[in-house]
Amino acid sequence: MEEIKKYLKHGKQTIPSDKITKLANAVPGDGFDFVVGTLDWLDKNLRVERNRPDWDKTFHKRTAAQIVDDGFSTGCTDVALVFVSLCRTKSIPTKYVEAIGKDWLEDRYKEGRIHGHAFAEVYLNDRWYVVDPEMGTIYVASTPYRFFEIYGTGLDTWDVGLHSFEEMRDKFLDFKKNYESTHL
Repeated sequence: MEEIKKYLKHGKQTIPSDKITKLANAVPGDGFDFVVGTLDWLDKNLRVERNRPDWDKTFHKRTAAQIVDDGFSTGCTDVALVFVSLCRTKSIPTKYVEAIGKDWLEDRYKEGRIHGHAFAEVYLNDRWYVVDPEMGTIYVASTPYRFFEIYGTGLDTWDVGLHSFEEMRDKFLDFKKNYESTHL
């Protein structure tokens, strides 16, 4: 029960602004209906701009409110932060989950490129469901985690200790060294 209560609280990146509160109240439905409506809103309203010249100045550095105000995301992290903020605003316990692709950890991925992904988990009907906010997917009978190792779970990216791309890269490389020594 304590874990569930923890994920009703907002982290520093997911504190709702007036705009996020209004948006959460405008998405129809409760529970699964709200989650589906939120995923639909994100898909239609938050454009992904991975190749922005200021990408390094925004990645892991903005709050959900800033992302919504800016109207764009740098990718899965930003989309997950907005999703988490909206769900918690509607009193749905929601975890932010930072994961690392096993393909990258096991050197089966494009050289030089880190493969991470941000997920969320929502607590509905007495269980946790994995959600991929960027892809608009709710995992009901399966999980994407068979392809990923969880780096950290928390209230937001800052809560799991990631504040910039450089910091993420360094921590993921350390994680990879430990993974190689215990899994390969």
